[in-house]
Amino acid sequence: IHTFMAQVDNSYNNILPPLSILNDNDRKKLFEKLKKINFNISNSLAA
Repeated sequence: IHTFMAQVDNSYNNILPPLSILNDNDRKKLFEKLKKINFNISNSLAA
């Protein structure tokens, strides 16, 4: 979630260990998968 939200608000890049932001390769895969399922953060539908 922090990697995704960091696109909108840079403060999401600040997280405490042992957590970490995804590396560039994993981040790219995440966004490709989210795009594939038409994920939209502003959509308030819940599962």
